[in-house]
Amino acid sequence: MERLRLLQAHHFPEPLLNDSISFMGKKLLFKKLRWLCWPGFPLRSIPNNFHLENLVVLDIQYSNLVQVWKGSKPEYLGKLKVLNLDHCLDLTKTPNFLGLPSLEILTLEGCTSLVEVHKSIGKLNNLLILNLKGCTNLQRLPRSIWNLKSLESLILSGCSKINELPEELGNMESLTELLADATAIRKLPISFGLLHNLRSFSLSGCKGSPSKSCNSFICSVGEPRRDDAITSLRASFSGLLFLTCLSLRDCNLSVMLPNDLESLSS
Repeated sequence: MERLRLLQAHHFPEPLLNDSISFMGKKLLFKKLRWLCWPGFPLRSIPNNFHLENLVVLDIQYSNLVQVWKGSKPEYLGKLKVLNLDHCLDLTKTPNFLGLPSLEILTLEGCTSLVEVHKSIGKLNNLLILNLKGCTNLQRLPRSIWNLKSLESLILSGCSKINELPEELGNMESLTELLADATAIRKLPISFGLLHNLRSFSLSGCKGSPSKSCNSFICSVGEPRRDDAITSLRASFSGLLFLTCLSLRDCNLSVMLPNDLESLSS
């Protein structure tokens, strides 16, 4: 098994787990591994004797992880491009990302205990997709995250405790999709208009469930209610030349729409 490239471990027998993991570590079976898919990974952290330096995809969703790696940061994982930690219900903090310079996709959907994203996420210069959908206990993101110039898709839907998008949002020059359904966001920053490549933006349902897809293009606005309303759309829309999908459904708008909405030529 020295040439093993893909390992899928489903329903691994619990009695064999510890002995098998020890054996796999000692035999360096992960040395040349490119793809590790282990949904429901049962341990509280990834063992240090896993040699994952050639790994490209790490998919351990629905796992029992409390921390991804032991220690302040992982061993250098310079080739890792995809890290899937979806529905890791015991995970409260993301790992330090300094050992993951090639990471392109980071998904933490449904991590309901997550309260902190490590500030080193701002060093992921190749990150394209960040999915935090349904992280209901996450209150804020580190300031460093708003300087990710390569990021194309940011999904915050269902992060019900996130209440602002800062002015640094305009630095995300590659952003094409911003989904912030069912959040506590009440206003847009002025720099919103600097997202010249933005194609899809949804702020639907301040109190409802996140939209399944922006493709429905439902942009109806209900009767405004004074409680829980969007208080400011002061941002200019004139720079959003490529915006094709805008959803403000069930936002309880208490202000007029910006005059420059007519400039949305796409």
